[in-house]
Amino acid sequence: MLKSLVQVLHDTVYEVSRDFKVLHVFPAAGSPKFLHTKNLLPVLSHEAAVPLLEAVQKAYELGQLQEVEFHSIFCGKVFYFLGRANKTHRNTIFLLIRDITSIKQHEADLIKQTELLAASNQDLERFAYIASHDLKEPLRAIRGFANALCEDYGQKLDVEAISYISFIVEGAERLQRLVDDLLDFSKAQTSDLHLENVNLNSVLEDVLNDLQKVFEEKHVEIEYGRLPLVFADYGLLYRVVLNLVSNAIKFVPKSKNPKIRITSQLHDVNTYKITVSDNGIGIPKHQFEQIFKPFQRLHSQNVYPGSGIGLSIVQRIVSRLGGQVYLESVVDQGSDFSFTIRRGNGE
Repeated sequence: MLKSLVQVLHDTVYEVSRDFKVLHVFPAAGSPKFLHTKNLLPVLSHEAAVPLLEAVQKAYELGQLQEVEFHSIFCGKVFYFLGRANKTHRNTIFLLIRDITSIKQHEADLIKQTELLAASNQDLERFAYIASHDLKEPLRAIRGFANALCEDYGQKLDVEAISYISFIVEGAERLQRLVDDLLDFSKAQTSDLHLENVNLNSVLEDVLNDLQKVFEEKHVEIEYGRLPLVFADYGLLYRVVLNLVSNAIKFVPKSKNPKIRITSQLHDVNTYKITVSDNGIGIPKHQFEQIFKPFQRLHSQNVYPGSGIGLSIVQRIVSRLGGQVYLESVVDQGSDFSFTIRRGNGE
């Protein structure tokens, strides 16, 4: 019966006395053959034997299961094991040893891959920041010289030439917006966090002040009440609210005036759930994941201008602040974008 159990458990089982004399050995299939011996201690390295002996002694003295991980070198190869010792009713110890070398190797490979991925992501973030930062000056020069050309020589140019200059300026401005968005995307992950109690109403008021002109032009209606005190980085939280409110204004048919509603509720004992609702065009369910990917646009630039990076920034920031982003939407009726955020201290 015990031999059958050993084959299922993949553990080599030893019955040993208190002084570590091996009475019986039940080898497990597939375990290293150097373990299949009653003369166990001599084949193990000193680093392996010491913790194993200590586990057997504790199991005997305390009458409780003892576990220990150890490694040993055999024929130039490092083996990793999990040892478990438990006292029997016969005043002996059952010692189970399992080969976990492949598991340890897999863990080491995962750690290495994670470190490489983290380093690669840092390199990409650094490249995005430097590239977008260095692009600003030549873009300003392109716009400046194109405008100067139009102002100084406009009377000498025909309509077609002036339209070409206009295309240059518009293209440079679009690229400038993309560069700015790239910088924001990079900062969302790499900027220093300054966590503090933040009044969400203050954040929203700053957003509304900055969007005042757009609100007047689009005849935006917004509804909100008292919003909670949260624990966050003010600047990053401002960027989240700004992007969500801007999208709620942008993605509305021309036949409608944008209507926005901002609410909050307890998500659990430690977090609030903040929701920004709109009456916009809505999003098909099969595109929910797509809209959070950088530069993934669902509409052409002519219909709804933008870089397609705003929601990626929102998701990055919320995740960095320890929250999650949620979406509910009905096509032609509107969307509810929600995110969770930690409660402020003292709330």
